[in-house]
Amino acid sequence: MPAIILTNKGMDRQVFPLGKAILLIGRNPVSEVYLDSTEISRDHASIICEDGHYTVHDNGSTNGTFVNGKLVTNRILAHNDEIRFGPYCFQVDFTGVEPSPEPMNALPIGLDRNGREYRSSTNLLPVKGKESAGPVKILMAGKSPRARLPMPVPVPKRNPFPLFLLAVVGAVAIIAWYMQVEETEAMAIRHKQELAQLKTSTSAQIEALTAESAQARESLRTSKEDIEKVLSQISILKSRIASESSPSTREASSGDPDENAKAQKAEKESKSLESTPVLQYPAQVTFVKDTQVALKLGDNVAGSLKIRKGQTFPVVGAESDVVVIKFNGESVRVAKNLTNFQAVLDAENSATKSPAITPTR
Repeated sequence: MPAIILTNKGMDRQVFPLGKAILLIGRNPVSEVYLDSTEISRDHASIICEDGHYTVHDNGSTNGTFVNGKLVTNRILAHNDEIRFGPYCFQVDFTGVEPSPEPMNALPIGLDRNGREYRSSTNLLPVKGKESAGPVKILMAGKSPRARLPMPVPVPKRNPFPLFLLAVVGAVAIIAWYMQVEETEAMAIRHKQELAQLKTSTSAQIEALTAESAQARESLRTSKEDIEKVLSQISILKSRIASESSPSTREASSGDPDENAKAQKAEKESKSLESTPVLQYPAQVTFVKDTQVALKLGDNVAGSLKIRKGQTFPVVGAESDVVVIKFNGESVRVAKNLTNFQAVLDAENSATKSPAITPTR
C-alpha cells in the first residue's frame, strides 16, 4: 500500500498510508498527519490521489513544502521522493509497507487533544453522470487521528556570550565616535579663533606699513624740494663768481663806448644763462626696452610691473645709476640705461641754456 514514512533521526519510524482519499498534514489536531511544531502551519499541506497519481499540495503554508529540496506548490510524487514540512522529513514508498499500529494512548473517539469533540470534512469530485448535483460534502466524525504525535525537534540552546560581546563592541565604537566628533568640533573652533587673530594682526600690519609709506613719501618730497633749492643757490653763486672774475668785464670799461655797451650786453646774457639752474633729471623718460620692475611697499616687495618698450613715465628723482619714476602714485626705481634718461636730460638742458639769436643790422 502506498505510504509516506517519517525518517527524522532520533524519532520513531512512522508509516502513514495514503489510500484513495485526502491525507491532511498540519498542526490542526484533526489532521491525519499531526505535526506539532511552530514551523508547521495549521493546515500546512495535503496529499491527494488524482487519476492514479498522488499529488502533494501546499495549502499556503508559512514555511512552504519541499520535494527533493525544491519548494513546490503542486507536485506529482514518485517512489523514494523526499518530502519536507518544516523540520519533518518523509519518504514516499509505493512498494507496499505495513501501516503503523494504532498508538496505545489514542484519545477517546470524538475528542480532540484538548478534550473537545472534533469533526473533519472533505470535498469529493462529482460522480460521472451526476455533475449537475455539484460537489458532495461529507462530514466524518468518531475517529481519532491515526498519527502518532512525534516529539518536536529540540531547539539548541543559544550561547548569550557572542551577543553580549557584540553589544560591548558596539557601545565602545559609539563612545569612540562621539569622542572623535567632539575633538573635531573643538579643533574647528580653535582654527577659527586662530584665523580671526591672524586677520586682525595682518590688518594692523598693513595699516602700519601704509602709514610708514606715506610718511616716507612726504619726507622724500620735502628732501627733494630742499635739494633743488640748494642746487639753485649754488648755481647762482657760481654764476656771480664767474662774472666778477671775468677779465672781459674789466677791459670793457676802458674801451670804446659802443664796444663797452656790446660787452655789457653780452655779459648780461652770459650772466642770465649762467644763472639758469642746470637740470638734474628730465621731466619724463621713455623706456627703450621691455623691463620687469619690482614694486615695493616700504622694505617689502609687494609685486612686480612689466613695462614695455616705448612707455613714458614722469620722473621724480635721480641718483647715480637710478632714475625714480612715478607709477600709480608710487615711486619706482629703475636703472637709467633702461630709459633715454641721459639723452632727454641733455636736450632739456641745452634748450634751457641756449639764448635767443637776434639778427644784427
